[in-house]
Amino acid sequence: MKKTILLLLSTFLVLNIFAQKGDDKIFFDDAFLISPSYSFQLPMSDMFNSYGFNHNIGLELGYKFKKNWLVSVEGNFLFGAKVKDENLLNNLLTSEGSLIGADGNLEQVNLSGRGMNIMAKFGKIIHFNPKMANSGLLVKFGVGYIDHKILIDVKDINVPQLSAVLKTGYDRFTSGIAFSQYVGLIKLEKKKFLNLSFGLELTEGITQDRRPFDFATGKTIANTRLDLLIGFKFNWYLPVFMGKSNKDEYYYY
Repeated sequence: MKKTILLLLSTFLVLNIFAQKGDDKIFFDDAFLISPSYSFQLPMSDMFNSYGFNHNIGLELGYKFKKNWLVSVEGNFLFGAKVKDENLLNNLLTSEGSLIGADGNLEQVNLSGRGMNIMAKFGKIIHFNPKMANSGLLVKFGVGYIDHKILIDVKDINVPQLSAVLKTGYDRFTSGIAFSQYVGLIKLEKKKFLNLSFGLELTEGITQDRRPFDFATGKTIANTRLDLLIGFKFNWYLPVFMGKSNKDEYYYY
């Protein structure tokens, strides 16, 4: 994956450098940005001990100002993560490791990770080609909120020991403040359908378990956590360009 990213980056830079002309004018456009996104993420630090790889889908609403500064608000939904704590429900299982329902039959329980984050972000597009002034290297930073928990998928009616209320004693709902950093490539052009960006994003969460008592361990989990997520992110942009003015005309030397 690293080789592929480096190859794409190198190709992009070379093509844009050779396309430049010394007397080209540069026009920066204001634009509203609507952007669905997808990320494949690897948890690290304390989150590595809790979950495996996850998927992340999101939606970003932003605005690109003159000279390529950006601001946005983004929300993301995390799903599909494998839960690593295999002993989470041990106090509910039989000696054979089974969960018995109210009707006496064995019940299947599926555990997976769920989470979300909401971020306010700002960033900058650093263009390489004056003919594509709205495209280039994209750098973004964010701050906001993050949470995650264990989703316990079971038939509540037949498993009263894992009712909606009692699940909260096992789900380890965790939340806190979050920060993010992103670096990648972005392509924005008028009258083009394929406006997109791709790159690497790192998210750091300073979090804490918010449940008053954890049934699995028999105690309150009060430690502060450092939850890290690093992943490859893809955005598809639906830009609404606001036009350009004479004030946005620059010369490239």
